[in-house]
Amino acid sequence: MWTFERGSQIIGADSTYGPLRTPHPDAYPGSRYHMICWKDKNEHIWVHGGTNNLGNLGDLWRFDGSLWAFWGGPTMIDVAPYYGPLKVFSNDYHPGCRMFSSVAVSSTGSVFLIGGKNVSAEFGDIWKFESDKGWAYWAGEIANVNPVHGIKRIP
Repeated sequence: MWTFERGSQIIGADSTYGPLRTPHPDAYPGSRYHMICWKDKNEHIWVHGGTNNLGNLGDLWRFDGSLWAFWGGPTMIDVAPYYGPLKVFSNDYHPGCRMFSSVAVSSTGSVFLIGGKNVSAEFGDIWKFESDKGWAYWAGEIANVNPVHGIKRIP
């Protein structure tokens, strides 16, 4: 049995942003598809990016089981990634607006966003996210680069 928990019941709803990184009864992510989601060790549900009828999204949201919190990232559509130095975390850095990304959560709880696409680029980059530190550009090519295959089974 499904139960409506929180958010808009309007098809095509826009996001409603509350105070940054603070659960708020009036905050929720708007309608979207092709986003990525994961669950952390504290049972929080996270949502990043995707697309809606206006363009690609890059906002990051956390649901604690009761309330949504806008965690950061661009609030406008089709914003490019903001890369910092390799493997340096900041709440200012972000993977930008993209869809078709993948997410992997390691056994230690580390979260990695892999690739994706926006209106002008296909990404082969990897980002690492930690809720208390923000995003870090972790590895891979920044955009629109042909793959470098290397030798099978040799790192």
